[in-house]
Amino acid sequence: MTSTPHDSFFTYTFRHPARARQLLRAALPPDLVAAIDWDSLELLPATFVDEGLRTQFADLLFAARCGGERVLIYVLIEHKSGEEPRVVFQILRYVIRIWEQHARDYPREPLPPILPLVVHHGDKPWSSPTSLRDLLGTDGVPPMAMDLLLCLQPDFRIAVLDLAGVAEDDLRRMVDDTLAKLAVLCLQWLHGADGAAILERLLRWCDLFDELRADHDRGQDVGAVCSYVTMVTEMDPFEILDIWKYHRGRPLMEVIHHFGKPIQESYRRGWDEGERRGRIAGREVGLQDGLEQGIEQGIQQGILEGKRTLLHQLLRGRFGELPEDLAQRLTEASTRDLDRWLQGLLTARSAGELLT
Repeated sequence: MTSTPHDSFFTYTFRHPARARQLLRAALPPDLVAAIDWDSLELLPATFVDEGLRTQFADLLFAARCGGERVLIYVLIEHKSGEEPRVVFQILRYVIRIWEQHARDYPREPLPPILPLVVHHGDKPWSSPTSLRDLLGTDGVPPMAMDLLLCLQPDFRIAVLDLAGVAEDDLRRMVDDTLAKLAVLCLQWLHGADGAAILERLLRWCDLFDELRADHDRGQDVGAVCSYVTMVTEMDPFEILDIWKYHRGRPLMEVIHHFGKPIQESYRRGWDEGERRGRIAGREVGLQDGLEQGIEQGIQQGILEGKRTLLHQLLRGRFGELPEDLAQRLTEASTRDLDRWLQGLLTARSAGELLT
């Protein structure tokens, strides 16, 4: 199944009910928050998003008690700009799939109420309709027929938690758990940022990372944060750790001066290495087209080696030294395999499980 770093990181963080309830309490209407028994919240092992839309959406399905009834809470994380006008229609399809599955599993029981929630992060605030009726073409309907026509249409609405519309300090206050705080901050503020902005934000979050590292039982959470930052910024994971360690007690400008240039250079390493390899290959061919082809091949090889090295470092940090057979499998991996393994790293329980 195709996934993205956002998908994996969000799922890793909020599949745990203790963290999910913090996000849900911040997102749902107050009357619903008051009525739900949050101690009863549980994750259901199911996904309903179409394979072809996995680069845009990821989903989690929870169940909880609301008074004397069991309700389902369907959470969809949306990775793009929120400008797709028919998202509400897509979510209705997923909700119907949940009901269809429930009807198959429990044919004699009523359908459970479902609370559909979209968590959006992106460059722009959410702007899509949140009601199915907003998608209907009714401009030409005579006024005398409008009310009757609308009452015969499905009245489906979604709740939206728009991280793009929340200030950084408010994101910190939205949830209590340290990993959950880092998750909403990283999801909203790192993707697409340049080197200077990334460094500035990572420095502002040093206190959260220190809290996470201070708890020795949360080493896997530390690895999850570093893995996500690495995948969306192309920074070396040990560089991330160095930034947070170096910052302690030092003025902000000193840290920026110390790390600013290396971070900028890290974005040029792949190209520089590719160009170097390409010039060697081009000289061997002795032709200009050979030079250009060699440069392109060198760039691709440099990217491949960089991904292989990165994955090896992340695996070693989470699971220790790799057995010889897994190390060999990593050495022989294709770009497609490396991309798939990097995306699955956050939720893998062992190196052997991942490298299959």
